[in-house]
This record gives sequence, C-alpha cells and structure tokens, in this order.
Amino acid sequence: FIEFISSLPTEPTPNTLYYKTYPSLWHIPAICIQIRAKLIYQFNLLVEQLVSFIDFSLFPGQSIFTDKIQKVKSYILYETKSKLFNTAVTLSIEEANTDIPTVNFDTVQANTNKRTMFQQAYEQLHTIAHITFRKENDQVWRAQYLAMHSTDQGGPFRDSVTCICADICSTQLSLFILCPNGRTNSGFNDDRWIPKAYPPNEPLPNRIRKQYQFIGQLMGMAIRRKHYFNLKFPNLLWKQLVREQITAADIENIDIQSFTMINEMEKSIKENDSSIETNELLSSILDELRYEVVSSNGQTYELVPNGKNIPITVSNFKDYCISYREYRLNEFNRQIECIRQGLYSIVPGYFLGLFTASELEEIVCGKGEMDVELLKRNTGYGG
Repeated sequence: FIEFISSLPTEPTPNTLYYKTYPSLWHIPAICIQIRAKLIYQFNLLVEQLVSFIDFSLFPGQSIFTDKIQKVKSYILYETKSKLFNTAVTLSIEEANTDIPTVNFDTVQANTNKRTMFQQAYEQLHTIAHITFRKENDQVWRAQYLAMHSTDQGGPFRDSVTCICADICSTQLSLFILCPNGRTNSGFNDDRWIPKAYPPNEPLPNRIRKQYQFIGQLMGMAIRRKHYFNLKFPNLLWKQLVREQITAADIENIDIQSFTMINEMEKSIKENDSSIETNELLSSILDELRYEVVSSNGQTYELVPNGKNIPITVSNFKDYCISYREYRLNEFNRQIECIRQGLYSIVPGYFLGLFTASELEEIVCGKGEMDVELLKRNTGYGG
C-alpha cells in the first residue's frame, strides 16, 4: 500500500487523466488526494493496534470509544477488516472430523408446502448448528433426498442450500414478507423481503425466535465457507446486524408511504396558526384515527394499552407522532436481534462489527452483479 501511495501523482492541480474513472476526484488537487490516502493508511495502522481493546459487538451507547470507531469504520480498509476478522474466524474453528450429519429431505413434502426444505433442515440441524457450522469439514452436512438414492459429493448439499434460501425469501415461511414497496409495486427495493411484524407488546413465539437464530447461523456458515446465499434482504437488516443506526430513510426505502401521513399532518398543523382551525383540520382528517399503527405487514397494533379507544387530538398528536416513528424504526429489532445471535454463534461478532452493512451483505450474498467483461474474457466462442 505504501508503494501505491508513492505512485500517486503529487502535482498541486487536479489530474483528471490519472483519475479518469473517478469523476468525484476530478476537481481535487492531486497532492491533496495523496495526503488523504496517507492519512487513511496511518489511521488503519492505528486501528490494527487498538482493536484488541475494542468490542465491536457492543450496542451503541455502551462504549464511547467503540461508538467513535463505529462512526468512522467506512474509512477502515476492507483488507484491514478482513485480516482481523479472518484471523478470529480461524481461531474459532471446530476440529474437523468424519462425523458429518446427514439431513434427510423429503422433496414431496417440500413441493406440496407441507414441510419446506428450510423447515426440514431446521428440525434436524438447529440444536447442533452452533458447533457443526464451525467445523472445517468439506461439507457442513450430507443432503439425502428420500427415494432418490443420491450420493452427496457436494452437489445435493449445494442444491439443498439453494432451496433453503428460496424458502426463506418466500411466502412459504411465516418469517419474512415482501416489503410494502414490493406489494404495492412502488418506490425502490421492491424485491426485498423484511421480517414479519409481531405485536409490539407480546414476546416472539419461541419457535419463531429459534428459526430466526437458525437463519443467522446459516449466514455464518455462508461467511465461513464463502458459499454465497441468495437472500434478498433490505439494507436496514444488514445495518442492524452490524449495529448501525436505522433512520427514517431506511424505512422509506422499503415502505415509501411509511411516514407520509404523519409528515403531511405535521406540516398542515405547523402552517396553521389558529388553534380553532387546527382543531377543525384534525377533526376532518383524523376522525377515525386512534393511538394505533399499521405495521409493515398491514396489521394494526396499539401503540399504548387501550390505544384503539384513544382518539388523536391536538394535545396528544405530538406524542402520537413520536410513538408512531419509534414503532416503525424499531419494528424489526427483536427479529433481527435473533438473527444476530445466531450469526454471532458461528462467526466472531466483535470483529464482524467492523464491516459496514453493504460489506456484510457482500460477504454473505456476494456482489450480486455479473462482471460482463470478465465473462467475455473467459468465454469460448465457436460456430
């Protein structure tokens, strides 16, 4: 990296020719770019010396030092993160042995939705996944398709993983649903699947909680084996897995209408100086509105006890908006926390927190795009 920095141009004017593929750098003096590169390199050397004193698995607010590093982790080089993380992964490997579990899959039941491939894998693996998924065996499990007499040399295993991923992002399970943008065919990310919402004042069912944990363990297996999973999750899920703060924009990216109503109401009230006019406005707009929220899966939940009987008025409207936004920003917390628990049982969480949300998605799912030029260079043509 030092040689790379030394090779950068150092003239006091922009060098558009050298940085022709980086338009955002065209207007910056070349010497400034080199100085910034040196600064980032020195910062990364410092991070390598300090990481042994930092626990990146902590929640925001638990450590001032960790919080500050988290805010600038996008400046930590991917190579630095990978080196630290891969070392920790190697140290946590379970000793390989010949005792590889066999998972029996009934494709007839899977195809008729009686027991999906995911459910069958969960039932046979979830109690041993925290150990089995960390072993250095060539295969994590042997897939045996009933009545097919297949010998698993790797192909059936990979096929079973593909089917499991397809089940996760589908309506066959009760764990994820297509995001509101996808259901209404509006906005961005209309192919993303979000955790199913549950009543905010009730605990998650134990089986559901364990199934979310198993999904996290499968992600950890994907990271360890570099076996990419086809999981269409939104950015907000990956952000929460690495403890990044969720914003209203993250929610709007999967539900473009999520805050439209209260934003417009707040704007109308702010523009109206007369309390009488405000009351009339609220009466006409909020006649049926109660202290409730419609979740991302279309279910209505009370924001406070007996909320269905509490009308929204001028006096409680501000508190209602606060409660509404708080619910939408935290709607998936419990589900994603279960996924994180499963993930961290397979890979070391204290270094995984170094990665950004997009980087974590990439090491679990791959880049998700095809390099056309690379494909052309490695394709033979004949006629």
